[in-house]
Amino acid sequence: MKSFINIKTSGLALLFAGMFFLSSCDMVSTVDDVPSDKLNIPAGFNFTTTKDITLNVRASDIAAERTLIRVYDGHPFMGGNVIRETPLTAGQSRALDLNIGGHVREDLWVLSTLPNGLMSAHKVELSGNSAQVNVVTKRDESQSETGLLRGTSDAPTDQGFVTTGEAAGAGLNNTGSPVTNDFELGNTNAYEALCWVFVGGQVNGSSIDGDAFRTQNPDGNSFPNSITSPWVDFNGTGTITFRWTQSGNPNTRRSILGLYYTDVHGNVDTANPLYVQEYSPNQSDVVIDATVNIPSELTGVRRLIWNFLEVGGSNRGALDDIVIEGTNATDTSTCAPTGGTSNQTEFVNHYPAANVFGTLAFEDNWPGFGDYDMNDLVLGYNIREITNSNNEIIRIEMTHQIRAIGGVLRTGFGYQFPFASSAVASVNGQRFSTSLVTNNANGTEANQDSAVVILWDNSTDSMPTFSNVLAGRFTEYDVIETTITFSSPLSRAQVGNPPYNPFIFIHGIRNGEAFGGRGHEVHLKGMPPTSLANTELFGEASDITNPEAGVFYTSREGLNWAINIPVPFVYPLSQVAINEAYVNYNAWAQSGGELFPDWYVDNPENLLDEKVFRRP
Repeated sequence: MKSFINIKTSGLALLFAGMFFLSSCDMVSTVDDVPSDKLNIPAGFNFTTTKDITLNVRASDIAAERTLIRVYDGHPFMGGNVIRETPLTAGQSRALDLNIGGHVREDLWVLSTLPNGLMSAHKVELSGNSAQVNVVTKRDESQSETGLLRGTSDAPTDQGFVTTGEAAGAGLNNTGSPVTNDFELGNTNAYEALCWVFVGGQVNGSSIDGDAFRTQNPDGNSFPNSITSPWVDFNGTGTITFRWTQSGNPNTRRSILGLYYTDVHGNVDTANPLYVQEYSPNQSDVVIDATVNIPSELTGVRRLIWNFLEVGGSNRGALDDIVIEGTNATDTSTCAPTGGTSNQTEFVNHYPAANVFGTLAFEDNWPGFGDYDMNDLVLGYNIREITNSNNEIIRIEMTHQIRAIGGVLRTGFGYQFPFASSAVASVNGQRFSTSLVTNNANGTEANQDSAVVILWDNSTDSMPTFSNVLAGRFTEYDVIETTITFSSPLSRAQVGNPPYNPFIFIHGIRNGEAFGGRGHEVHLKGMPPTSLANTELFGEASDITNPEAGVFYTSREGLNWAINIPVPFVYPLSQVAINEAYVNYNAWAQSGGELFPDWYVDNPENLLDEKVFRRP
């Protein structure tokens, strides 16, 4: 393939003992390495791998004054990751602006949790750029299509139940005692008065040792069949034991039981289950005895949640004989932790999702092209926006991993934001080793028209060049934590969606001479430069940046020098073009993102394994 590119800088070949790899930044003088004759890029396509969704959430039918809403990119109890969380009061509506990856083809989910632990899960069908969900946390028993949700929402009172065997208040789960439940009271209300919470099930004599909790909800994927314990004070030691089973034919549908714990506010941590097990016996009613070791990190006052999935039809799950090695820390008059607890005032909004790292990959030859391998700088990022109860952002916490440096030039990295520098109170976690960056007292860069935060000025401070781009060679990632705190809360419209406007600036030595500098910026295609960018480079070599026309960091062929990918990206090896490593890349780009929106996902249908770097 041939394509003419007028590139001003000359190349440099690095040869050792017969052969050595050549980084893309050392090949800026070549004119044959842009895959333009394979790509016909539609006008206006910016190589965006994500899409914007507005999710309208309403809490019109909740059995409490407020609920916590968490949005997931999949089923919350089947591997989904948290994207956003926000509180809602009864009757309140809120529009959540989300930016999700093209690989998210399934529906989103919303999990609602009341202060007393009562949960409901809602599937949100994606269609176009908006979606709606009405949160429900208590249904009438007659509405069988959604099942029965139980749980006290007000302070428990004498509910008039009659018990046999154990007596409420006579040693069962008293404050300061161990927490157990053998369900022999035979009455769900009895245990609700002791601050156990039941969703989609009832206590009866169906199986195991006499009375047990038995699921009733015909659709466990929509509304969790779950039990939530009272508050328990854990010290990171001991065990949790219980017995469970399934009635019905396990060959047609098998229950999955998960055990989870909550945070100090009672919100379930779905990402770190203590126990997940599918019912596997070949006949029903075989009892599984489970013992779970309490992990050392499980300390403080929390609740436990047992959640059944894949039950329904003629199949039912049953749970019995719970013994928790911890101390009951529940005030049964209010079902709050003993000593009280402060209301949750801060909420975490994740990008791309909780515990998920996105990827930013850059070419450093701008305004010329090199080999289009997108590995001159590869960054993993996870962004947490901390919001208040009004869904306003009060600070941004970032974790970045420098994963690969595929060239000999140095790079700095930062973000440009649409708000003023004065909106920032402080920036913590920046790293500087050169004199290229001048900051204001609050950590924002000086002499900028809007807030620009430089996280570091030299990617090679802890990692050498050519790190993690040659097969079989690995250097541990360089991890940088940064926090941006605002002077006063900002709205989503003021901040914009992550990953905002990330960019690198290039500097170093090329051909024995100083090259680049703070103004030598490279941004995502279509994103504007900062006030300190060197505008004399616009329109040089392959670049056709034209600020007056709103065209930024675009090549003559319509190509890009950077890309954002909302998952951990398996990037190409050195000198392997991204469209050679990923077989659906061309079709995706030429369709303007309509075809193969998940082209970047790590599976055999998308990539050639011998052309990508894998951590040895």
